[in-house]
Amino acid sequence: MTPQNELRTRPGGDTRGSLPSLLLVLGAALLLRAVAAWTGSLHLDDFHSLHHARATDWSTFFTILVQDNHPPLSFAILRGVRAVLGEGELALRFPAVLFGMLHVAWTWRLARHFGGTRIRAGAALLVALSPLALEQSRDLRMYALLAFAVTGMLDAVLDALAGRRAIPRLALFSWVGLHTHYHFVHALLVTWIALAFLLVVQPETRRAARVLALGFGLALVGSLPWYLGGFPRQLGHHLAPGGSDASAVRLAAVFVHLSIHDLRLTGPFVRQVLSACGVLGALLAGSGWLAAARNRTTRSASVVLGAGAFLLPAWSALVAWLVPRAGFEWRYVVGATAPFAVCFSLGAFLSGPARRLRRATGIATLGGALLLSSLQAADRGRENYKDAVRYVCERATPEDAVVAADWQPRLFPHSGGWRYYSARAAEPGRLPLLLDHTDDFRLPPGTDLAPYPRVFALLRSVPDGVGLLGTLRQHYAREEKAVFGRAIWVHVFSVPRPSPLTGG
Repeated sequence: MTPQNELRTRPGGDTRGSLPSLLLVLGAALLLRAVAAWTGSLHLDDFHSLHHARATDWSTFFTILVQDNHPPLSFAILRGVRAVLGEGELALRFPAVLFGMLHVAWTWRLARHFGGTRIRAGAALLVALSPLALEQSRDLRMYALLAFAVTGMLDAVLDALAGRRAIPRLALFSWVGLHTHYHFVHALLVTWIALAFLLVVQPETRRAARVLALGFGLALVGSLPWYLGGFPRQLGHHLAPGGSDASAVRLAAVFVHLSIHDLRLTGPFVRQVLSACGVLGALLAGSGWLAAARNRTTRSASVVLGAGAFLLPAWSALVAWLVPRAGFEWRYVVGATAPFAVCFSLGAFLSGPARRLRRATGIATLGGALLLSSLQAADRGRENYKDAVRYVCERATPEDAVVAADWQPRLFPHSGGWRYYSARAAEPGRLPLLLDHTDDFRLPPGTDLAPYPRVFALLRSVPDGVGLLGTLRQHYAREEKAVFGRAIWVHVFSVPRPSPLTGG
C-alpha cells in the first residue's frame, strides 16, 4: 500500500481493531496520569491557581484575577471542583487529568481525517506518552485545557472543510480556548492564516466559509465581555509572563520537546540518545506532513494541520521575540502537540519508501517518550514542596520557627507550599511558628529571634544573598542545607550565637 492509497481512505481508513486500540491508548494515558497525580508535588504556579480558586465569592474572584495574566475559565473550574471535592491533591488535579485524557482522545479524532487505526493509534499514543503533555496533565494550571481546546478547534475546522456539522463545536472550543489562555489567540490566528490561504488557492473550500465564519463569530461575540472588561485591565498592570526567551534555537528545541521532554531525569548517555530520538521524531513529523500535503485527498486538511503543528510554535516565538511580554516557553505551545503527533504518525506509520526505517524510528521515539514519561510520573517534580515540608515537620518542634519564601512578586501569596502541606503533615499545635518577611526578602524590623532555638528557611529559587538569610547567619552559628527537586531549598539554622541580632 502506498502512502497515497492509505491516505485516500480517510477519514475512516482501515478501522479494524479501532476500539480496542483506542482503549489501550487511553488506558496507558490514564495510568501515567494517575501515577503522576499521586506522586508529584504541587508547585508554585499550582498555588497561584489555588489562590484564585479560594476566593470567597465571585466578586472577589474577578477582583483578584484581573491582577494576574490569565483568563478566568480554568480557575473557575478549579473553584467549582474545590467546592465539591475539597482540597486534596487528587481532587484538585482531577480537571487537569480529565482534560489530559480528552486531549488524547481528541488527538485520535483529529487523526481520523488522515488515516485509519494505525495512524490514529500512533498519534494518540504519542500524546499519551508525551512527557510535555503528561506534565500539564497533573498541574492545577490551564495548559491541559488549552491543549484540548486547540485540538478540538482544529478538528471542528477540518469537519467544516469536509462539509460536516461543526458550528456548535467550533464555537464551543474557540470560546473555551479564549477563556483558558491568551496563547489560544495565536492558535486562532495561524488557523485563520491557513484558511485564508485555502480560500485563495482552492475555491472549492469557500463553501465552508459561512460555517467557519459563524462558528468563530459566535465564539468571538461570546468572548467580548472578558476581552472588553478583564483583559484590558490585565494589560495595564505589566506583570511579566512566565517566560520570554524566544530565539531560533529555542524554537527548534520546541519540536524536540513535543515528543521528548524533561531530559533532566536521565544520565548523560541516555540524554544524548533521547535527544537524537526527539530530532528524528521531528523529522518524521515533517515528512508526514509533506505526505499529507502531496496527497490530493488530504491536501486541504494538511494546510490546517501544518499550521497547528509547525506555524503555531513559530508564530508564538516570533511574537514573543517582538513583544517579550507575550511570553514563550514549552507550556505555551502545548496546543501544537496533537497536530504534531498526527504528522509524526503519518511519517512513522504510512506505507511507502523506507517504511521499515521510518517505523523503527517512530517506535524508538515512542519508546523514549515512554521512558521519560514513566520517570516523570514517578518523580516528585522540580519544586518538591511535599517532601521539603515533611522534612521540616519531622524535625521541627513548636519552639522552633520557619520562614517560607518564594521568589515571586508580593502580589501573590507567599508560603503557599508550607501552608498547604504542613496542614496535612502535622497537627497545628505541633507546627513551628511561621515568621513573616518583607517584599525585599528581609525579616521585618524588630523581629526577635532569641526565643527560637532553630529557624527553618524553606525557599523557592530565592537567591543566597537575600537579607533574611544574612540575618539568620548572623544570629545562628550553624547552617545545614537540603535540596528538594531543583528549586526548593531548606536551610536549617541552629546554635544561637551569644549576642543575637534582631531585625532585618
